[in-house]
Amino acid sequence: MLSVHETPMTQPRPQGLNTVKLLKVGSQSFGCGAHETLKIAEGLYLRGFTTYPRTESTTFSNNFNFKEVLSALKEHHEFGEYAGGLLKNGYEKPRKGVDAGDHPPITPVRAARPGELGDRERQVYEYITCTFLACISKDARYSGIRTELLIGGEEKFKIKGQVLQDSGFLDIMPWQRHADKEIPVYQVGDIVDVKSTGIVEGRTAPPGFLTEADLIA
Repeated sequence: MLSVHETPMTQPRPQGLNTVKLLKVGSQSFGCGAHETLKIAEGLYLRGFTTYPRTESTTFSNNFNFKEVLSALKEHHEFGEYAGGLLKNGYEKPRKGVDAGDHPPITPVRAARPGELGDRERQVYEYITCTFLACISKDARYSGIRTELLIGGEEKFKIKGQVLQDSGFLDIMPWQRHADKEIPVYQVGDIVDVKSTGIVEGRTAPPGFLTEADLIA
């Protein structure tokens, strides 16, 4: 290893959840069409599990009662411990977003008991809950790593990646972690084995067809 440079990096927590984001996630991750996702979200609202799901806002009002929501979520069998930790150790102020003046971001109102929701309902409810908890959690912190190494005594190569230092909101939204960019930490002078080298020839591919999530965006 010829050199190793570290740079602090931050992965910001999400903003409050609005309708467009929920419909995109429903289409991309849950296999639900936009109409079905919104119908499920409206059902959760009518049954008292969440706030009104038709909103353009991604920011909360200054008088929003986060403690009340966290206290209700403490009863949840899966998210209760995390919600209790935010109450005990303190939660972050949400990131500023869009205040459309209609309704607050989509927020859980009470804890759903096991078996109380169907599979699709549970998926939508859990995403709404995870997003709310994440948006008042800490940002994730990484160290950006840029390493330069010498192969065969002649060729210089560079490796760029990240090392996670503080997971922050990723504890409740682990699928947002940049695991594919994480690399080992080396020191100057370290020697590593090169298993193989190769050159790949390819061509740029045409863009794919528009998805429902693209159209929603």
